[in-house]
Amino acid sequence: MGGWSLVDVVEHLVLVEQGLNSALAKAPNPARPRVVRWDQGFRFLVMRVVLKVGVRIKAPVVEVLPTRELPWHALLSRWEEHRRGLEEWLLSADPAILGDARFKHPIVGWLTVPQALTFAADHLEHHLAQIGRIGRVIG
Repeated sequence: MGGWSLVDVVEHLVLVEQGLNSALAKAPNPARPRVVRWDQGFRFLVMRVVLKVGVRIKAPVVEVLPTRELPWHALLSRWEEHRRGLEEWLLSADPAILGDARFKHPIVGWLTVPQALTFAADHLEHHLAQIGRIGRVIG
């Protein structure tokens, strides 16, 4: 397969945001502390730059690769559902948890809630550029 289609990109975004939402909503287990790497801040910054400049990178885990099993309308519905769920969680979350390591990025490691949301925004922006390129190719 040469590249992703528009549907593939949207499915990937849905899968990433689904995982992000699930991770953010799950309280850390005190018996299994989440260790933040000493170089996490630098790794996070590098990831942001890579996403911003549009470097093509392979998805780091198979769980976020498109399966092409859902039709377009189902993907859009699921994406909207996840976005609403994230908004509801954010509005109801205790601000005291914002500094908690809640989302484990497969390359960067544990991210706090604000870092995870920043990643989600950067990731979406990265793929919107990809969608733009696909749109130009198909006219």
